[in-house]
Amino acid sequence: MSQIWQNDKVIPVTVIQAAPNKVSLIRTKEKN
Repeated sequence: MSQIWQNDKVIPVTVIQAAPNKVSLIRTKEKN
């Protein structure tokens, strides 16, 4: 697990390698 900063908040993220595939869907709390 890793983390990124956005608007002075730390957001936990998971970094994966998905090559040569394309990302076709990004899920969020609003669009789950």
